[in-house]
Amino acid sequence: MKSAVKITALAAVLALGASSCMTPEITKTGRSGVEQLLISTSADRATSGAQLPDFTGKKVMVDVSNLDATDKPYVVLATEAAVAKKGATIVSKAEEADFVVAVASGALATDQDSYLIGIPAIPIPIPGAGTVSTPELALFKKLTQNGVAKFAANIREVKTGKVNPLDSSLGTSYMNRWKLFFIISWSTSDLPEKPKAY
Repeated sequence: MKSAVKITALAAVLALGASSCMTPEITKTGRSGVEQLLISTSADRATSGAQLPDFTGKKVMVDVSNLDATDKPYVVLATEAAVAKKGATIVSKAEEADFVVAVASGALATDQDSYLIGIPAIPIPIPGAGTVSTPELALFKKLTQNGVAKFAANIREVKTGKVNPLDSSLGTSYMNRWKLFFIISWSTSDLPEKPKAY
């Protein structure tokens, strides 16, 4: 009877130990959510800041054949929204349009830099087991991510072929993450959404 109790207790301990070592699978996309928010917010600000004329009652096609950007579909929609807010009816073919707005990208990306007072994470190779990293010990840390979008646009009148170049438009965004005394963390940002600091 005692041996059966001991075996049951041992099995419970082993099961508890096994469960405590299990790590749930965590997946992530190739690009972080913060990066995508920085880029899309910068694109929103650049397109909404473009000095577009009044298109009330006009049909307008947005030409993106010269737009080369990772987030091209979003830029297309943001540009069409900005043109529509000026009263235009958006069409998909140049022959149906009164005006064609041709858009190109001068920048659509993020930059990142960091400043650390403390001990950074140090990778340590372990033979047969790969590489593990020591934890970062930050007395003070600041991680800055900036988004930038710059667009150029020409407006062509379909009937006459006359082209009116617009001044380039710029949009920016930022996210700062701070850490103090190893455990205190917070963030500052001009994003409409407010991602967590860490």
